[in-house]
Amino acid sequence: WEIQTFGMDGTLRRIVRRPHTMRLVGDDLKSAYEEWTLDRMGSSPEFSPEVLARVRERLESTPYADTLAAIGRLLVDDERRLWVGGPSFGTPNSPNVIPGPVTWSVFDMDGRWLSDVEIPERRALVEVSRGRAWVITIDALDVKEILAYEIETGG
Repeated sequence: WEIQTFGMDGTLRRIVRRPHTMRLVGDDLKSAYEEWTLDRMGSSPEFSPEVLARVRERLESTPYADTLAAIGRLLVDDERRLWVGGPSFGTPNSPNVIPGPVTWSVFDMDGRWLSDVEIPERRALVEVSRGRAWVITIDALDVKEILAYEIETGG
């Protein structure tokens, strides 16, 4: 993948690139996304069983891309480092629907790659600040907890 940065005048200022492997969207990912969507809707009293049934039908007939997007999310921390998250389904404040960890590539202000950071399954990186990575985790009972991981730097 590649991220291009442009100045206000439209001039290309920087290109950040990282190799990646495309992940195919199979029936397992489609089912996980459909269940995640229905679980979120089903937990709200606003949606009747009839509405959920119609949503399920629409989800099952929805065409999906052949592969996941290479980039799931972007964050900039308080030290102006760019965090580029790998493929994910879900919302920024909910854990990834895709099984397995999400790899975040970290770059300095000049576009130099610094490190890759893996966020474990059922956790979501929501912010990086004050020398910590702030992560939301959800347990089997859907109880959310915010965790702070100290960021170790080489210097």
